[in-house]
Amino acid sequence: GNWTRLADLLTELAELPAVASYAPVRLAARRLCQTVSGESWMERFQTLQAALKSGEQKVLTWPPHEAGCNLLAHALSEKEVQVKALEVLIRRSYRAFGVSKDSTIRIERKEESLEAKWKFRHPGVPCDAKAMTVWQGIAKVFP
Repeated sequence: GNWTRLADLLTELAELPAVASYAPVRLAARRLCQTVSGESWMERFQTLQAALKSGEQKVLTWPPHEAGCNLLAHALSEKEVQVKALEVLIRRSYRAFGVSKDSTIRIERKEESLEAKWKFRHPGVPCDAKAMTVWQGIAKVFP
């Protein structure tokens, strides 16, 4: 009915030519298309949870509506995936700061919490070994 028509119109807007004047409309239309025609929040969470359980490495590159901070934060309450969810959340949040899939993130379970430590650098700072400052990130999570 009306939702199908709305989804069709949004799809048309999302496929406008890639010129600067259409960019804001295309971006908004694409986001709304994902909301209107996409999976429910719970379906997306269950897909993410299954990927975290299986150790899927490509979760780092999934779009935000499939593995964004809100979904990952909710996964922190699920004991069987909370360590992996915290790791992915840190990697996604700090990827511009030099935390890649190959960076070391130490996560320890402490009584009722998780503690994560990692190193990062500020983007745009030259990688000269003498001048580069490396920062220590620490997160304490109480699920």
